[in-house]
Amino acid sequence: MCGICGFVINNNTFGRETLEKMNQAIKHRGPDDGGCYLTMKDRPASLESLSRGNVGLGHRRLSIIDLSSAGHQPMSNENGRVWIAFNGEIYNFAALRKQLEREHSFRSRTDTEVLVHGYEQWGTGLFERLQGMFAIAIWDAEVRQMLLARDRLGIKPLYMGLQKGDFLFASELGAIRTCPAFVPEIDERSMEMYFTLSYVPSPRSIFKGIEKLLPGHFATFSNGILSKYRYWETPALEDDKNETRRQFSGSYTDALTEVDRLVKDSVTGRMMSDVPIGAFLSGGIDSSLVVSHMSRVADRPVRTFSIGFEDDDFDESHYARKVAEYLGTDHTGHILDPEKTREMILNVVDNLDEPSGDPSVVPTWFVSDLAKKNGITVALSGDGGDEIFCGYQRYATMAKLLRFDGMPRLVRKGIFSAARTLLPDRLSRIAGDLTYDEYAQIYFSRMSGWKQGEVDIFRHAPDKALYDASFFQEIARRAAHLHPLDRLMLIDMKTYMVDDVLSKVDRMSMAVSLEVRVPLLDHRLVEFAGTLPIDFKRQHGVLKSILKDVSYRHLPRNLLERPKTGFGVPVGRWLRKELNDLLGSCLGRRNIEKLGILDPAKVEKAVRGFESGRLNNSRFIWGLLIFALWWEKSGLPDMAKKGNESGYSLPLSPFKVPEDFKSELLPHQAQTSRYL
Repeated sequence: MCGICGFVINNNTFGRETLEKMNQAIKHRGPDDGGCYLTMKDRPASLESLSRGNVGLGHRRLSIIDLSSAGHQPMSNENGRVWIAFNGEIYNFAALRKQLEREHSFRSRTDTEVLVHGYEQWGTGLFERLQGMFAIAIWDAEVRQMLLARDRLGIKPLYMGLQKGDFLFASELGAIRTCPAFVPEIDERSMEMYFTLSYVPSPRSIFKGIEKLLPGHFATFSNGILSKYRYWETPALEDDKNETRRQFSGSYTDALTEVDRLVKDSVTGRMMSDVPIGAFLSGGIDSSLVVSHMSRVADRPVRTFSIGFEDDDFDESHYARKVAEYLGTDHTGHILDPEKTREMILNVVDNLDEPSGDPSVVPTWFVSDLAKKNGITVALSGDGGDEIFCGYQRYATMAKLLRFDGMPRLVRKGIFSAARTLLPDRLSRIAGDLTYDEYAQIYFSRMSGWKQGEVDIFRHAPDKALYDASFFQEIARRAAHLHPLDRLMLIDMKTYMVDDVLSKVDRMSMAVSLEVRVPLLDHRLVEFAGTLPIDFKRQHGVLKSILKDVSYRHLPRNLLERPKTGFGVPVGRWLRKELNDLLGSCLGRRNIEKLGILDPAKVEKAVRGFESGRLNNSRFIWGLLIFALWWEKSGLPDMAKKGNESGYSLPLSPFKVPEDFKSELLPHQAQTSRYL
């Protein structure tokens, strides 16, 4: 696991010093080694020009496989034509190496060298052969092209963009921000989406001119043109133009056996390591299944880690201990000290590229830090199971709403619009959901931090912008041939999972130089799950039924069956007690005025509603606090000093997912994507 960065300069003049600063900014991602590669457009005429270069590749290394200096990056082929900087792990690299050894010589045991020769052999066809998580940058000196690629599910991050005509890229925004060409201007639309969803959806980033390369895509930058291509799509969406969907035709027992086999193979492949390996264990279905398979493969007790809270309503650490005892793991648990909450929050914010309003980012950082301090360099987690196998409670809510499908839309709207004003809060929200025409709009409402009827906090943002579900509707449109719950899982997989769950895990684990692997997101398992009927994933109202039944093959049912708690973190308590002084300082009128985009009176009203108990909006207040802390940490200029006197006015243009397409490309074939 590592970090990468680099540039291709067109207009400005900077070189090694800038590249080294970019690389230093992501040292936490790879403290074991670092390297820079710089090339000049023309042969240097003087020693002075050696300090400048038009192409740069930077790399920070966290040594996992082949700990020797042979794994140093950036790495090149024998003649120096191809240079690569790589972040991630390729689990089938040994099999690929056997194919490549017929025509290529190897100097190391690393998966990186397999990528170098794999590109020589297959060009961009390399990416679809890879099993693993990755963000890759390849400089091809022969065709003067920078090639970037990201893994299928978006496990590893990759930012890129044109700034003043120069192309910049990195694993984290912090590296890009050190570059002289970077202009730190907030994207107002992205900020609005953050306040609505608690994260910034891809391909946007919080900064103008910088985007996230979409999962399953690669991009090329050559002759000043940035082009993007898709090399992988979940089969469920690839079949959107077919009359019949590729669906599993076997029995439920057959499906159980295949899921079990795929999970076992995925876990086994991800235990490949030359450094100490462990696992996060919450005691839930997903992490317990992963650890059970690890225990069957490992030659010694698996080291597991969990975090708990003093608040019994949120503490699940005793479940993790019971699973650990049953499996015989070497378990380390820790209860978070409420007195250290403020310190933890500030530490977390210091390591956020973009603001993240998901409170679970705090225990994610802490369990990563706990594992690292106990000598672990690689940890497996159970992330992805809910999105792939129908595990979230919102799917159960949606299933109940499906019962009203037979009611004419106009009748349904009329009845439930009137009912909203008469029902208590929870039922009122359900009634509000039934006034929507599409399930994507209901999903958006459920994921939004805004309650319907609650006044927005922007100075000039139109109310309808806060409920713009077009981003989700586009995915739902492409999945119209699927069951409504399958559509929602795809929306989650394409948005929330990538930009909230996986982003959170990557940032917090990499902040402490820990590699986290996610076996349940092996693309072969994801593809197979996509072929299963919805009744296999939700049987008789039981969510995630097939994965639960697989787990019961390895663990006692009574060890795993239990009611779910809230969203996992005692945010309300923290905001009222340990962090209450931060509400007054960070969300006070003076600080909000500096931001320029928010209305201080409306923010004050929302905070007072929370403190009085009149509004159940703790998660929304948390998102506000994190954004204010992130803004202060980022050292950004006051937005109030820009634009008109009232601050920014958010644009009305819809935020839509680009129309993807499949393209078969030769190694260096140039083609500009339709959504540039």
